[in-house]
Amino acid sequence: MPYRILVLEDDEVSARVLTGMLEPLGHDVAVAANSTQAWEALRKKPADLLVLDTNLVGEQGWQFLETVRQHPFFGPLPTIVYSGVSERGVVQKYMRLGVQGMLVKPYSADRLTAEVARLTQACWRDKLFEAIDALRARTGFTDAKLAELYRGVAKEIDRVLADVAPVLRRDPGDTAAIKRVASLRTSARHIGFAALEKIVTDAERGAVNFENERVLRLVTDLPAAIAMLRERAQPLAPEPEEPAPVDKPAAVPAIHEA
Repeated sequence: MPYRILVLEDDEVSARVLTGMLEPLGHDVAVAANSTQAWEALRKKPADLLVLDTNLVGEQGWQFLETVRQHPFFGPLPTIVYSGVSERGVVQKYMRLGVQGMLVKPYSADRLTAEVARLTQACWRDKLFEAIDALRARTGFTDAKLAELYRGVAKEIDRVLADVAPVLRRDPGDTAAIKRVASLRTSARHIGFAALEKIVTDAERGAVNFENERVLRLVTDLPAAIAMLRERAQPLAPEPEEPAPVDKPAAVPAIHEA
């Protein structure tokens, strides 16, 4: 089964080797050269697996992973770390950060493939939500209704984001915008999306304490919530495709007899 894999690697040759091993297996590989690019890729489309180099220009891989582990959405992201050395101290640091696999360069395609298969057996994003069976039992909804519920919340987040993002970028403490964001808490509870509830609460606290960075983080995190909700709905009831537009025949000019 193909997966989306985010590779954080600033060396072009190493990134090419990893991509060359993974893409022929059908995986969707996104390469980031630094932590900023990696965060952008994660928020746009959450990855199934992170493959992380230990040594990056100007930063260490563990520093990025530490921020990932602290994030309400991305904390459980499975991670493979690879390095040119296998020093005990380095290994222990990553083990404390919950790394599930470590590879030492040069590694074989078979070993990398085996690690990818092992770490993608379960979808880490399921941990962010109430279990489908539990939600089905609590609401009495059919799978089609649950899919409709997930997609409805995704659309609600999209609308809220469109309304508040320009306002909060100008004034992170805008009371009306924060109140609009807080309205998402009820929807998060209805679908058992505790991570979204935490993101909203964190933004509210940031506004109260004049911590602008915490508020603005919400604006960058909400697109990931939308993507995860749409992904969660798809296996329950595939989203109907919009009908292709039908070309109207060109009007035939009237012929007037002389």
